[in-house]
Amino acid sequence: MVSPNFEVEHNQDVVDPAKVEYADFWNRSFAFLIDIILISIALSILQTFFGTARDLLLLGKIQPPGAFNVPMDPFLPQPPLLVFMNFLFLAVEIIIAWLYWAIMESSSWQATIGKDVLGIRITDLDGKRITFARASARFFTKIISALPLFYGFIMVGFAPKKQALHDRITGCLVVKHKRQSTYEKWWYSLNPEQQKIFSSISTKQRTLLLEEPPNTREEFFNLNEELRNNYLIELETGGNKEDNFFEKRP
Repeated sequence: MVSPNFEVEHNQDVVDPAKVEYADFWNRSFAFLIDIILISIALSILQTFFGTARDLLLLGKIQPPGAFNVPMDPFLPQPPLLVFMNFLFLAVEIIIAWLYWAIMESSSWQATIGKDVLGIRITDLDGKRITFARASARFFTKIISALPLFYGFIMVGFAPKKQALHDRITGCLVVKHKRQSTYEKWWYSLNPEQQKIFSSISTKQRTLLLEEPPNTREEFFNLNEELRNNYLIELETGGNKEDNFFEKRP
Protein backbone atom coordinates (compact mmCIF):
# COMPACT_ATOMS: atom_id res chain seq x y z
CA MET A 1 0.00 0.00 0.00
CA VAL A 2 1.25 3.48 -0.87
CA SER A 3 2.44 5.59 2.06
CA PRO A 4 0.50 8.83 2.52
CA ASN A 5 2.28 12.03 1.46
CA PHE A 6 0.31 14.76 3.19
CA GLU A 7 0.72 18.15 1.58
CA VAL A 8 0.21 21.71 2.74
CA GLU A 9 -2.54 23.10 0.53
CA HIS A 10 -1.06 26.59 0.19
CA ASN A 11 2.60 25.97 -0.54
CA GLN A 12 2.56 22.25 -1.41
CA ASP A 13 5.27 21.35 1.12
CA VAL A 14 5.39 17.62 1.78
CA VAL A 15 5.06 16.61 5.42
CA ASP A 16 6.57 13.53 7.03
CA PRO A 17 3.86 10.80 6.93
CA ALA A 18 5.12 9.45 10.24
CA LYS A 19 3.71 12.56 11.96
CA VAL A 20 0.16 11.95 10.76
CA GLU A 21 -2.22 11.06 13.58
CA TYR A 22 -4.94 8.55 12.66
CA ALA A 23 -8.38 8.60 14.29
CA ASP A 24 -8.84 5.69 16.68
CA PHE A 25 -11.80 3.33 17.10
CA TRP A 26 -13.50 5.30 19.88
CA ASN A 27 -13.23 8.68 18.16
CA ARG A 28 -14.74 7.19 15.04
CA SER A 29 -17.46 5.45 17.06
CA PHE A 30 -18.53 8.65 18.85
CA ALA A 31 -18.53 10.53 15.53
CA PHE A 32 -20.74 7.82 14.02
CA LEU A 33 -23.09 8.01 17.01
CA ILE A 34 -23.53 11.77 16.52
CA ASP A 35 -24.27 11.25 12.82
CA ILE A 36 -26.77 8.48 13.54
CA ILE A 37 -28.64 10.69 16.02
CA LEU A 38 -28.83 13.53 13.48
CA ILE A 39 -29.95 11.24 10.66
CA SER A 40 -32.51 9.56 12.94
CA ILE A 41 -34.06 12.92 13.84
CA ALA A 42 -34.32 13.86 10.15
CA LEU A 43 -35.80 10.49 9.19
CA SER A 44 -38.28 10.61 12.09
CA ILE A 45 -39.65 13.90 10.78
CA LEU A 46 -39.82 12.46 7.27
CA GLN A 47 -41.52 9.31 8.54
CA THR A 48 -44.25 11.40 10.17
CA PHE A 49 -45.16 12.88 6.80
CA PHE A 50 -44.80 9.49 5.13
CA GLY A 51 -47.11 7.84 7.67
CA THR A 52 -49.75 10.50 7.15
CA ALA A 53 -49.54 10.10 3.36
CA ARG A 54 -49.78 6.31 3.71
CA ASP A 55 -52.91 6.56 5.86
CA LEU A 56 -54.51 9.00 3.44
CA LEU A 57 -53.86 6.65 0.52
CA LEU A 58 -55.03 3.51 2.31
CA LEU A 59 -57.85 4.93 4.40
CA GLY A 60 -61.11 3.18 3.53
CA LYS A 61 -59.35 0.33 1.77
CA ILE A 62 -57.70 -1.68 4.50
CA GLN A 63 -58.72 0.22 7.64
CA PRO A 64 -62.20 1.07 8.91
CA PRO A 65 -63.40 4.62 8.15
CA GLY A 66 -61.97 7.01 10.72
CA ALA A 67 -59.40 4.50 11.99
CA PHE A 68 -56.57 6.95 11.37
CA ASN A 69 -53.05 5.65 12.16
CA VAL A 70 -54.36 2.40 13.63
CA PRO A 71 -51.56 -0.20 13.31
CA MET A 72 -52.41 -3.24 11.23
CA ASP A 73 -51.79 -6.82 12.29
CA PRO A 74 -48.29 -7.64 11.01
CA PHE A 75 -49.22 -11.33 10.70
CA LEU A 76 -51.95 -10.65 8.14
CA PRO A 77 -51.13 -10.35 4.41
CA GLN A 78 -50.15 -6.78 3.56
CA PRO A 79 -51.77 -4.95 0.64
CA PRO A 80 -49.41 -4.52 -2.35
CA LEU A 81 -49.63 -0.72 -2.15
CA LEU A 82 -48.56 -0.74 1.50
CA VAL A 83 -45.66 -3.10 0.75
CA PHE A 84 -44.55 -0.85 -2.11
CA MET A 85 -44.73 2.29 0.06
CA ASN A 86 -42.72 0.64 2.84
CA PHE A 87 -40.02 -0.40 0.37
CA LEU A 88 -40.11 3.09 -1.12
CA PHE A 89 -39.52 4.69 2.27
CA LEU A 90 -36.70 2.26 2.99
CA ALA A 91 -35.07 3.23 -0.31
CA VAL A 92 -35.47 6.92 0.57
CA GLU A 93 -33.79 6.32 3.95
CA ILE A 94 -30.80 4.62 2.27
CA ILE A 95 -30.50 7.39 -0.34
CA ILE A 96 -30.58 10.11 2.33
CA ALA A 97 -27.91 8.35 4.39
CA TRP A 98 -25.75 7.73 1.30
CA LEU A 99 -25.97 11.34 0.14
CA TYR A 100 -25.28 12.68 3.63
CA TRP A 101 -22.07 10.66 4.09
CA ALA A 102 -20.87 10.87 0.48
CA ILE A 103 -21.49 14.59 -0.02
CA MET A 104 -20.09 15.65 3.36
CA GLU A 105 -16.96 13.48 3.15
CA SER A 106 -16.17 14.60 -0.41
CA SER A 107 -16.88 18.27 0.36
CA SER A 108 -14.36 20.88 1.51
CA TRP A 109 -15.18 19.76 5.08
CA GLN A 110 -13.95 16.24 4.29
CA ALA A 111 -16.09 15.10 7.21
CA THR A 112 -19.63 14.54 8.37
CA ILE A 113 -20.95 16.70 11.21
CA GLY A 114 -20.06 14.00 13.73
CA LYS A 115 -16.52 13.65 12.39
CA ASP A 116 -16.06 17.41 12.35
CA VAL A 117 -17.13 17.66 16.00
CA LEU A 118 -14.54 15.02 16.91
CA GLY A 119 -11.84 16.66 14.76
CA ILE A 120 -11.72 13.90 12.13
CA ARG A 121 -11.46 14.12 8.36
CA ILE A 122 -11.40 11.66 5.46
CA THR A 123 -8.54 11.70 2.94
CA ASP A 124 -7.15 9.48 0.21
CA LEU A 125 -3.77 7.78 0.63
CA ASP A 126 -2.02 11.02 -0.40
CA GLY A 127 -3.81 13.11 2.21
CA LYS A 128 -6.04 14.77 -0.38
CA ARG A 129 -9.79 15.29 -0.53
CA ILE A 130 -11.67 12.26 -1.85
CA THR A 131 -14.11 12.36 -4.75
CA PHE A 132 -17.86 11.85 -4.49
CA ALA A 133 -17.47 8.49 -6.27
CA ARG A 134 -14.89 7.28 -3.75
CA ALA A 135 -16.98 8.55 -0.83
CA SER A 136 -19.96 6.66 -2.25
CA ALA A 137 -17.91 3.48 -2.60
CA ARG A 138 -16.71 3.91 0.99
CA PHE A 139 -20.31 4.21 2.19
CA PHE A 140 -21.59 1.08 0.45
CA THR A 141 -18.55 -1.08 1.23
CA LYS A 142 -19.38 -0.64 4.91
CA ILE A 143 -21.78 -3.53 4.26
CA ILE A 144 -18.69 -5.71 3.74
CA SER A 145 -17.14 -4.39 6.96
CA ALA A 146 -20.27 -5.42 8.84
CA LEU A 147 -19.84 -9.06 7.74
CA PRO A 148 -19.16 -11.15 9.67
CA LEU A 149 -19.83 -9.76 13.15
CA PHE A 150 -18.62 -6.23 12.29
CA TYR A 151 -15.03 -7.46 12.03
CA GLY A 152 -14.25 -4.87 9.36
CA PHE A 153 -15.06 -2.09 11.86
CA ILE A 154 -13.35 -3.75 14.83
CA MET A 155 -10.05 -4.02 12.92
CA VAL A 156 -9.66 -0.23 13.33
CA GLY A 157 -8.48 -1.00 16.87
CA PHE A 158 -5.41 -2.93 15.73
CA ALA A 159 -4.77 -2.01 12.06
CA PRO A 160 -1.44 -0.15 11.51
CA LYS A 161 -3.12 2.97 10.11
CA LYS A 162 -6.39 2.39 11.97
CA GLN A 163 -8.17 1.61 8.72
CA ALA A 164 -11.47 -0.23 8.68
CA LEU A 165 -11.96 -2.82 5.94
CA HIS A 166 -13.98 -0.37 3.82
CA ASP A 167 -11.13 2.16 4.18
CA ARG A 168 -8.64 -0.36 2.86
CA ILE A 169 -10.91 -1.36 -0.02
CA THR A 170 -11.50 2.23 -1.15
CA GLY A 171 -8.02 3.59 -0.37
CA CYS A 172 -9.06 6.04 2.36
CA LEU A 173 -7.54 7.25 5.60
CA VAL A 174 -9.34 8.67 8.63
CA VAL A 175 -7.11 11.23 10.32
CA LYS A 176 -7.34 13.63 13.24
CA HIS A 177 -7.48 17.23 12.18
CA LYS A 178 -8.04 20.63 13.77
CA ARG A 179 -10.79 22.54 11.98
CA GLN A 180 -9.16 25.45 10.15
CA SER A 181 -10.34 29.04 10.01
CA THR A 182 -9.93 31.21 6.91
CA TYR A 183 -6.41 32.41 7.76
CA GLU A 184 -5.23 28.86 8.46
CA LYS A 185 -5.94 27.38 5.01
CA TRP A 186 -2.24 26.88 4.27
CA TRP A 187 -1.83 24.75 7.36
CA TYR A 188 -2.43 21.07 6.72
CA SER A 189 0.61 19.46 8.26
CA LEU A 190 -1.32 17.24 10.68
CA ASN A 191 1.75 17.57 12.90
CA PRO A 192 0.46 17.40 16.49
CA GLU A 193 3.34 19.51 17.83
CA GLN A 194 2.87 22.25 15.24
CA GLN A 195 -0.89 22.19 15.85
CA LYS A 196 -0.29 22.70 19.57
CA ILE A 197 2.12 25.60 19.02
CA PHE A 198 -0.05 27.29 16.39
CA SER A 199 -3.14 27.05 18.62
CA SER A 200 -1.31 28.61 21.57
CA ILE A 201 -0.47 31.93 19.92
CA SER A 202 -2.84 34.86 19.46
CA THR A 203 -4.99 35.49 16.40
CA LYS A 204 -2.87 38.51 15.47
CA GLN A 205 0.32 36.48 15.74
CA ARG A 206 -1.14 33.72 13.57
CA THR A 207 -2.11 36.24 10.91
CA LEU A 208 1.38 37.80 10.91
CA LEU A 209 3.03 34.39 10.84
CA LEU A 210 0.99 33.39 7.80
CA GLU A 211 2.36 36.41 5.94
CA GLU A 212 5.89 35.03 6.35
CA PRO A 213 7.50 32.83 3.65
CA PRO A 214 6.94 29.04 4.02
CA ASN A 215 10.59 28.36 4.95
CA THR A 216 10.39 31.02 7.68
CA ARG A 217 7.31 29.39 9.18
CA GLU A 218 9.07 26.03 9.16
CA GLU A 219 12.09 27.53 10.97
CA PHE A 220 9.72 29.11 13.52
CA PHE A 221 8.30 25.72 14.51
CA ASN A 222 11.82 24.35 14.99
CA LEU A 223 12.69 27.04 17.59
CA ASN A 224 12.46 26.41 21.32
CA GLU A 225 9.74 28.17 23.30
CA GLU A 226 11.91 31.14 24.37
CA LEU A 227 13.11 31.86 20.83
CA ARG A 228 9.60 31.45 19.46
CA ASN A 229 8.36 34.10 21.91
CA ASN A 230 11.22 36.44 20.95
CA TYR A 231 10.44 35.94 17.28
CA LEU A 232 6.74 36.70 17.83
CA ILE A 233 7.66 39.92 19.67
CA GLU A 234 9.86 41.02 16.78
CA LEU A 235 7.14 39.97 14.33
CA GLU A 236 4.56 42.18 16.07
CA THR A 237 6.94 45.16 16.31
CA GLY A 238 8.17 44.73 12.75
CA GLY A 239 11.79 44.23 13.82
CA ASN A 240 12.30 41.08 11.82
CA LYS A 241 11.29 42.87 8.62
CA GLU A 242 14.62 44.75 8.57
CA ASP A 243 16.84 42.13 10.17
CA ASN A 244 16.92 38.38 9.67
CA PHE A 245 15.94 36.94 13.05
CA PHE A 246 17.15 33.46 12.21
CA GLU A 247 20.61 34.65 11.14
CA LYS A 248 21.23 36.78 14.23
CA ARG A 249 19.87 34.34 16.81
CA PRO A 250 22.49 32.68 19.08
